[in-house]
Amino acid sequence: MRLGPGTLGPILLPVLIAAGAALLGSFTPERDFRERLLPIPGTLRIAVPANPPNLDPVEATDTTSDGILERMGGTLLRFDPDLNLVPDAAEALPEVTEEGRVFTFRLRAGLVFQPWRDPAGEWHPEREVTSEDVRYSLTRLLEPWSKRSYFMEGVVGKKEAQQALASKRDRRDVSQPLLPGIELPDSRTIRIRLDARNRYFLYFLAMNNAMIVPKEAVASLGFRFGRAPVSTGPFRLVEWRDNHKVVFERFERYCGRKPSLDRVIFYVMPGEETAFQAYLNGDLEVIQAPYGKVASIRDSNIGPQLTLNPLGDVRFHGFNMERAPLGGNTERATRDPLPMTPEDKVRARKLRQAFNYAVDRVALCAKDGVLEGRAIPAKGVVPPGMKGSNPELKGYVYDPEKAKRLLEEAGFPEGRGLPVFPYHFNSQPPNQEVAEAVQAMLAKVGIRTELHQMDWGAYQNFVDESKATFFRMAWILDYPEAENFLYPLFHSNFLGSDGNYARCNNPDIDRMLEEARKAADVETEQRLWRKVEEAIVEEAPWLFLYHSASAILVKPYVKGVVFTRMDAGPEIQQVDLTAVTLEIEER
Repeated sequence: MRLGPGTLGPILLPVLIAAGAALLGSFTPERDFRERLLPIPGTLRIAVPANPPNLDPVEATDTTSDGILERMGGTLLRFDPDLNLVPDAAEALPEVTEEGRVFTFRLRAGLVFQPWRDPAGEWHPEREVTSEDVRYSLTRLLEPWSKRSYFMEGVVGKKEAQQALASKRDRRDVSQPLLPGIELPDSRTIRIRLDARNRYFLYFLAMNNAMIVPKEAVASLGFRFGRAPVSTGPFRLVEWRDNHKVVFERFERYCGRKPSLDRVIFYVMPGEETAFQAYLNGDLEVIQAPYGKVASIRDSNIGPQLTLNPLGDVRFHGFNMERAPLGGNTERATRDPLPMTPEDKVRARKLRQAFNYAVDRVALCAKDGVLEGRAIPAKGVVPPGMKGSNPELKGYVYDPEKAKRLLEEAGFPEGRGLPVFPYHFNSQPPNQEVAEAVQAMLAKVGIRTELHQMDWGAYQNFVDESKATFFRMAWILDYPEAENFLYPLFHSNFLGSDGNYARCNNPDIDRMLEEARKAADVETEQRLWRKVEEAIVEEAPWLFLYHSASAILVKPYVKGVVFTRMDAGPEIQQVDLTAVTLEIEER
């Protein structure tokens, strides 16, 4: 999943976390922090760095939206803290038959939708969820505005259903073609049939994009459903004030474990210092620790409230591979797709490789660098320790002389003839600091860039619409497999907002990705993932940067927070809030 604005994702292996802690070193605190504890009984207050762009499950692609949607629940399966699949809306894991091609689910008894309000202000009460609601919600993933249509890959009839939906324009139109791969034996049973075995399919059903929603709410609200989503989980959305707060209340008729919390409030606070002061003042329970303060916080009176959370992510800058900045008219070379000859493609690859050799990742990640020792250099795509990761991958090292040679081989000695590259990033820390450091490193070999900072929502659309030439992006695991980092991010079926932001369109890489997914056994599959990652690194669709570590502050009276490897930032999107309590002493 695309990481939201500025969240710092973590490192998978404990040994790497320990190394990161060592990089931070031992510090003598300048002072303790003056802190007040002012809890509101039953209310958990969380600061997030940006307004969620859209809360329609089929359109959410970032961690901010995902973390907020997670409170609503409502998927057939979910992940436990160890990232194992467990039942959610389903009463048990599915029965799997026909050599892994058919999955049969049974819905929980007592599963109901939350109440919702239509545009006329009329409230619609809770109602029982049926198997038809599941079919409707999964088929929604094939509608034109869905960002996750590939979740339905392999479902019998998917291609024909998606073609039938391609002309749909009215979001209130809830009509759908029959999808023969989803059968409904009765009102609580769903049978999903694939045309071939796909061991990743159940992971898709645990992601919030596959959330079960009521058809009548979508028909009434249309595009506004993204402002007022409805599902079946432990909390329901009651208020959303743009750029201020998103408020959830406990859903009393939730059929699972009842939350102890009455309310969860996400406050939108782009400024890390603002959130930190609110935390110290007692106005928040969960925040991301500000850049530049992690070392002093660790050795201060609030040090025990800080968690460095292990997780799998990759931070990168993407190149738009549909644009060929090979000289000539600067405006056209950097902003319009240009056809490239085979010779042009070779030159463009050398140019992208030159970017990679020009950047000193070790300096970026060092304790006295921009990232404060909270990251390790990325050699490629897959985080260390992930299934299919390659510990032998060489990647790119800092070698400015090699970068200059590649520029000369591409026809741009010392950068002469290159346009100035528009370099886009979203506004949350440390993105500007990273961009300025990378800009300076590139300039030393003759590559000139022009920095453009944007707010997260606008930036996300800008990248999705392929308007960016060179841009900051990040990806956090949706499920613990190398496939999740390689297939959606580089296969040509997913160009643009589906995941392939660099618009990499290489038939050889496509073939290798498909071969890995169809491997007969796990050992062969992992070997093939390593092989395809090597080919991707050689192609250099990204400037590969780093794998990072989050730093989250949680008040001491908040109990039951169990972080997972998916919790990249203060959204704590996979923390089970039904298990969280506030232990407030009476005064």
